[in-house]
Amino acid sequence: MIILSSPPAQAEELKACASRYAMRLLGPNSLGILAPWQGFNASFSPVPIVKGKLAFISQSAAVSNTILDWAQQRGIGFSYFIALGDSLDIDVDDVLDFLARDGKTSAILLHLEQLKYARRRYRCALPQHAFGASGQR
Repeated sequence: MIILSSPPAQAEELKACASRYAMRLLGPNSLGILAPWQGFNASFSPVPIVKGKLAFISQSAAVSNTILDWAQQRGIGFSYFIALGDSLDIDVDDVLDFLARDGKTSAILLHLEQLKYARRRYRCALPQHAFGASGQR
């Protein structure tokens, strides 16, 4: 389930609803997910996305939108484009584990504003090329 926008006060209710129906949550406050190789766009972005071998993961919907616009103007493609938002359930390590096994992904670009559980990141099976950027110093 993708939650594009939700106030923090609804967090527990969203988690309970997802648990009741055995669903995972992306968000809240997420741009969504785009998977051009599958022809899948579950986002609020109107920008067309080109197929490529680069996966992009961000915690910020605003940064994600900017990167999508920038990439579209330059013809840069993606295997997956995922904006996690507040990561109420699905977190960076979940997505990294998935992308590390994806045959269409050769490199992963990360934009992270915070790491909640930094030690868990190192258990992920990363592909040969992973690049990261932080929004904080």
